[in-house]
Amino acid sequence: MPRLATLPRQLLWFMLVGALSTVLQTLVYVSVRFAVPATWASWIALLAITPLNTEAHRRVTFNVKTSAVGRLHWEAGLTSVAVYLANLVVAPRFAGIAGPHPTSLEEALILALTGSLIGGLRYVLLRGWVFAQHRHQAPAQPGNRPAGRDRQTAEHRESQPAAAPHAPGSPGSTPAKVHRAGLRLLRRRGRQCLAAAGSSLRTARRSPAGRRSSAPDQRPANTR
Repeated sequence: MPRLATLPRQLLWFMLVGALSTVLQTLVYVSVRFAVPATWASWIALLAITPLNTEAHRRVTFNVKTSAVGRLHWEAGLTSVAVYLANLVVAPRFAGIAGPHPTSLEEALILALTGSLIGGLRYVLLRGWVFAQHRHQAPAQPGNRPAGRDRQTAEHRESQPAAAPHAPGSPGSTPAKVHRAGLRLLRRRGRQCLAAAGSSLRTARRSPAGRRSSAPDQRPANTR
């Protein structure tokens, strides 16, 4: 239903863009017709206006955001070529309206008339194939948070604590850092050993055996 709801709007913009493109194509055709044959003038006008027509349909008529703009223009160009070939087939049937020797402007109007008659076929191709929403993925915008599983993964990564600094000897540590860490470790071990030795000495002095051994001998010399 959402696509059906946009159908009137798309048809309106399709006709407006098509009419503007037809006017521009007619101007290009008339401007080059005096120098080249009619067939070449038609091709030049078609190739000059088709990229503008495709971009206007993408942005305005169908409102498609895609990362495959090149493919989209290529497919839309194929539909333009198909419409042009159909014009060449149908145009002779309307050539009698302008008489046996039509001017370049009359030729352009005949092509415009036949193009309007088969424009509905091109709209069906553009809507159902070239600009179909399921064939195009909108480009990622900077600053948007990922959705679904990617969003959960990003949130899990954000909740993880920051990585600890590199330990001495690890691949991320430099030789200078390793040397300084080794010196700090040796100083700490030396202080621990000195503290342990001082504690053992104080304990030995406080013990009875230590006091007896450390007290001077008070006995007379003749009794020794």
